[in-house]
Amino acid sequence: MNSFDEIRKEKLVKRILGYGLVVLFGIICIILLKALIEKRAYYIPKADVNAEVGVPPQVELEELNPKEKVRISFHNPVYIQQDKMYVYLTNYKENEVTISALLYDEDKNLYAESGMIKPEQYLPYLILERDLLEGKDYYINVAFYNMNDMTSEGSIWIRIGEIAQEE
Repeated sequence: MNSFDEIRKEKLVKRILGYGLVVLFGIICIILLKALIEKRAYYIPKADVNAEVGVPPQVELEELNPKEKVRISFHNPVYIQQDKMYVYLTNYKENEVTISALLYDEDKNLYAESGMIKPEQYLPYLILERDLLEGKDYYINVAFYNMNDMTSEGSIWIRIGEIAQEE
């Protein structure tokens, strides 16, 4: 083999390695971009049409301060009439977050979901998507969202205890 053939092979190997690195760089960029998009693509509920302005009248509430500068309350124990679970979840006017609520059982099966509850609003009830089962523990997950850009500000889990059935 002469030096001309060796030079051609060396250039070919360098060219293949160069194209391979470009492809690898492209794949890495796509993976990173996809990860960034998925991180920001969480579910943001719409405003809850059943939310009311103010605080619930004549209802005994259990107040929680789950985060600094966040004050919420709910009726404990909750009770059910037909397909509605009365929670009176309250987002006080001094809060700088909107909130939403999801009702789960101990196995993380979803039973109800609210829309967004703005500051100075309360949600009287969650509409149950299916019947609750006796002997199961139920939890409300209250999620907090930044009012300016709707990014997640975290959430808390509230064990709601026994649920009274009213006729």
